[in-house]
Amino acid sequence: ALLAEARAAALSAQEEVSKKDQQLVALQDALNSIQFAMERTQQAVGERESRMQMLQGALDQTQPAMAIAKRAIEERDMKIDGFQVLLGALEEAQMESQKALEEAQAMVAARDEEIKMLRDTQPPTQDATQQQPFTQAQAPGATNTAPPSRTL
Repeated sequence: ALLAEARAAALSAQEEVSKKDQQLVALQDALNSIQFAMERTQQAVGERESRMQMLQGALDQTQPAMAIAKRAIEERDMKIDGFQVLLGALEEAQMESQKALEEAQAMVAARDEEIKMLRDTQPPTQDATQQQPFTQAQAPGATNTAPPSRTL
């Protein structure tokens, strides 16, 4: 009976060892999975850091070009502002010239009107026949109807 109990105890211990071995195998599989996941994570982190370094290098290389482009844009803007000021000055000068031209035209028109009025209101100082000799189309003794020419 003792032997039967010892066999039963040995069988029970063997089952316990078998269960422990199965748990150990399951734990080893879990550990392997975790290690694989960690390796993949470290690989992904390494790739990300590599890309970050590459992007930082590209950014470092583009900084001088960006500064040059920014300066070029600022210079262009300054030229545009200068041209706008110049354009405004030219427009103002053109308006002043136009005003002066209109004033000069008005003065010329007023002088022409004064001259016309003087011609219309002053009687001729000489006889028209004495001033200009008659042409063949005019009969002797006929008067010239054209106003006498005067220089101003």
